[in-house]
Amino acid sequence: MKNILKNFLLLAACTVAAASCAESGPENPYDREPSISITSSDLLFTCEGGEGVISVQSDGDFTIRCSSDWITCTREGQAVFVEAEPNNTIIGRSATITLFCGQDSVKAVAQQVAYAFIKEIPGTIDTDDNAQTFTYTYDAPYEVTATATKSWVKATVKNKKLVLTLDANTSGVARLATVYLTGSVAHSQTDSISISQFDFEGKVAGYYNLDSYASELDEESNEMVLVHYPTRTVMLKRDKAAAKIELDLLTGFSVPLVFDPENMTLSILAAQYCGAEVTGGKTYYIYTTALDSVHHSQVFGDIFGLDAKIQFVNEDGKETVRLEFKDNGVWPQYYSTQSATGFYLYRFTNPKPSYQYAAGNMEQFIYPILTKI
Repeated sequence: MKNILKNFLLLAACTVAAASCAESGPENPYDREPSISITSSDLLFTCEGGEGVISVQSDGDFTIRCSSDWITCTREGQAVFVEAEPNNTIIGRSATITLFCGQDSVKAVAQQVAYAFIKEIPGTIDTDDNAQTFTYTYDAPYEVTATATKSWVKATVKNKKLVLTLDANTSGVARLATVYLTGSVAHSQTDSISISQFDFEGKVAGYYNLDSYASELDEESNEMVLVHYPTRTVMLKRDKAAAKIELDLLTGFSVPLVFDPENMTLSILAAQYCGAEVTGGKTYYIYTTALDSVHHSQVFGDIFGLDAKIQFVNEDGKETVRLEFKDNGVWPQYYSTQSATGFYLYRFTNPKPSYQYAAGNMEQFIYPILTKI
């Protein structure tokens, strides 16, 4: 019994000793604050190059190593100033900057975007029917050639200048062309300019008579019938700078339109903001909704709506423009029995139109037709 007790006490003593040794073992070299850290950095460069800075917090002296020669690093106290050379290639690049202090190190990455391909030249040109010449001076680090897809556009490049010469448009409709700009074979960079030529302001914009119907309840038959609205004057206008076309109802509300020059159509889509109305101390946000007057339903999605072909017609011996809006073909793809016959100006209690914020229609336009005055 004494031997058993003696052995137990010896085992316990060894356990305590082992625990004591574990607690007072060698120090963990990673269980400490690093001697250097980066507090902030600004190392995103444009293709022109420039200067960035890394702010550092270190316990002592530190050294710098850069992975690429397009950047130069200079230390000043607890800051590293990084100078980037211009990037005259079409490929973006990056470089790693490593800072060493004692047995610690930290890394930062510098990034530089590629040279913008003929960045001074616009991506689109929207002009009238007149013969015109556009000249653009550019700065590209390689040779450039220009090719037009239509014969009425002449494109030439010489002495860092792109010259586009457009013939007069006598077709009576809009026409489109694309000019492709291609860099030298070594760079094989390609860009393009889309050109639209049509005198929208002179031929389409202006005052119109708007004829449409409304669906109302007939008291005698207790059925919904179409009632012709009195003809009203509206204004079709275009803000070229804002790339915006609107049908101004001349009531404080305007309906946004989409012009498709290739198909010579104007579209009215659902979910387009038309203005705000304050009634009884409440603000209502007015949006378009696509309306099926036959099935008495509507949709808010901005793919639903109506298209109208821009028609140049002769009425009473006078040339004018006529727009008859019809379903754009999207609604029947989802519900085969339904189609847009018109549109609502619909009230919503929230700037974002949805069914939960719907507050009733303000005005309806069924089978709308516009005739230029």
